[in-house]
Amino acid sequence: VCASYLSKKGYKILILEKNEKLGGLVNCASSLNGFSSKILDDLKIDLPKLNYNSYVVALHSDQQHTILQENNNKINFIKSNANEENQKKFSSLINKYKLFASTLSNFMNEVPPRLKSGNSKDTWQLINMGWKIRKLGKKNMREFLRVIGLNIADELEDNLSDNTLMGLLAHEAILGSNLGPRSPGSILSLLYRQAIQNGLFASEKYDFHQLIPSLEKICH
Repeated sequence: VCASYLSKKGYKILILEKNEKLGGLVNCASSLNGFSSKILDDLKIDLPKLNYNSYVVALHSDQQHTILQENNNKINFIKSNANEENQKKFSSLINKYKLFASTLSNFMNEVPPRLKSGNSKDTWQLINMGWKIRKLGKKNMREFLRVIGLNIADELEDNLSDNTLMGLLAHEAILGSNLGPRSPGSILSLLYRQAIQNGLFASEKYDFHQLIPSLEKICH
């Protein structure tokens, strides 16, 4: 993907691949989840979307597994040992984080502004970021500023009592990072995931078979 962007900008590139086919582990996948739609638009790659249902499963040592699905921005519990109160609080947390993530999503694909650059573009970007956060409203803005530096474990223990649901969200917060559930900023990591994927559990699924050949063609 990086090479494709550089190639479109006119740079000469060299890609090294030890296997006969480019792509690495993507060639072992059955589908491509959560791939950035902005990247596909920028590179003018049209991938067929897959419309089959997918579920999130959180395993339990006593076989009381939790199975849920996100449809139309709503969490549906297909199977869960958690009581109704915990299920409602879980959905409420997801919705709260989704609201905060929508504020961050506007800046995910932009170069971060430098505080002391003196550049007017950076200044306006900082003003825009502040305005987006302010538009959350007084109550939500204060909550956003409160949680972004917190760890996900404390937040979950304050709101949920079901270990499986807590483990599910904690896993999403630290996946792909060097953070632990009690690491400061792990909530911010969760918000980044939501902002990039436009949701935690619902993301576009693509037929990946055309991706690598399309990228390879761009790089030529």
